Amino acid sequence: MLTEEELRKIITDKVTGIDADTIPVETVFSDVGIDSLDHAVILLAMDEEYGLKVPDDDVDQCNSIKNILQYAKEMKA
Repeated sequence: MLTEEELRKIITDKVTGIDADTIPVETVFSDVGIDSLDHAVILLAMDEEYGLKVPDDDVDQCNSIKNILQYAKEMKA
């Protein structure tokens, strides 16, 4: 299962100029400069590295660290 540490590493590795360790878990990505393309790159990396697919209909709800971790937990249940 995807952990907060793993997700923060993906964000830091995939999004130029963002240190995910400084992002509060509930902060919406767009509020810290993560645009829709960066968001898509994060979700693609989650799929490639952890097999967590996020269908197009669910992308909008996966807009923060907290929401992604909750989504991952629900999908593994």
